[in-house]
Formats: sequence, C-alpha cells, structure tokens
Amino acid sequence: MSSSPISPPPATSPPAAVGGQLVRLTVNLTPRAAEALDRLASTTETSKTDVVNRALQIYALIEQLAAANDGQLRIVHSDGSVERIYLV
Repeated sequence: MSSSPISPPPATSPPAAVGGQLVRLTVNLTPRAAEALDRLASTTETSKTDVVNRALQIYALIEQLAAANDGQLRIVHSDGSVERIYLV
C-alpha cells in the first residue's frame, strides 16, 4: 500500500475534511472486499472513494469504542438480546 499527498481536483464541492489535503492511496482488495465495495457503492449510490472514506471512519470509531471497553463491543437488539463482538 502506498500513499502520497495530491492536489484536489477542480472544486465542484468542498472536500470532506476541511483544511486537509487529499491523499491518493493504492490498495489491493481481495475478491470479497472488492465485491463488498461494489455492492456498497451501488446500494448507497455513492462513489467507491466515499465508501472507503466512510468505512475507515467507522473502523476507527469501532477501534476506539472497543479500546474503551476491554476490546469488546456490545450490541443490544430491540428484543433485549445482547451480542458481544471481540476485536482481536
């Protein structure tokens, strides 16, 4: 994986991160991840870039929440059942 700062394209809308530079990133996705990316971009009617940006933000939040709770997340369903997710 490589990354380098790039200049943003001509402005049609402001970048999501105010004051930050965009970063170009090249990744190799597994077939399963590529299918998930395609599916999410299609169902949310957003670009693949937006899907990846959102996914990274959500992953960072999950890591933060898990770190604050002994490495686990708890999901409480509407029926009251509890599901524990452990991050390893």
